[in-house]
Amino acid sequence: MENTIVDGSDANLPNQPASEIITTWLKGGNSLNHYILSNDAPDTFFKIWMPQIIQVEAAGGIVTNPSGAVLFIFRNHHWDLPKGHVDPGETHRETAMREIAEETGLTQLILLQQLPDTWHCFMLKGRWHLKHTCWFAMRYEGNETLIPQRSEGIEKVEWIGPQRIRSVLQQCYRSVQEVLGIQILT
Repeated sequence: MENTIVDGSDANLPNQPASEIITTWLKGGNSLNHYILSNDAPDTFFKIWMPQIIQVEAAGGIVTNPSGAVLFIFRNHHWDLPKGHVDPGETHRETAMREIAEETGLTQLILLQQLPDTWHCFMLKGRWHLKHTCWFAMRYEGNETLIPQRSEGIEKVEWIGPQRIRSVLQQCYRSVQEVLGIQILT
């Protein structure tokens, strides 16, 4: 497969094979917006790349309380939203409700609406994963105690109010920033 990587500008491109440039981009090693010019049909490109990528289905929620604070978990040195893998036979809505309960201890959730999905890539155990996450806006009005799911590496669970949200977003993954930006910052 012969490909040329183009960044949409007049910048000099790295003198590397397309596969190396794509891997560097997936790891966040550069911020260029690339596209691939290929002599092959697009399905050839995907036939080569997609078998190497493990596809993951997940769901989670942006949970707010009456004071406008958002429910966050902290793990792996990042603030994140509660979410997790879809179990066999489970809907995305069911997954979101279950994962929030497991990761935070909260069960009295009111589902408001589905939000836009996110997609992101990450490396785990030497393999690329492509995670598709369905997000839901939820409201919590109960008085349950927040309980981090330590077995999943969650160090803490907190309600983050409007005064701290921007600083917390700087410590979030890009996909979380995007879905939160849609819900909170607009």
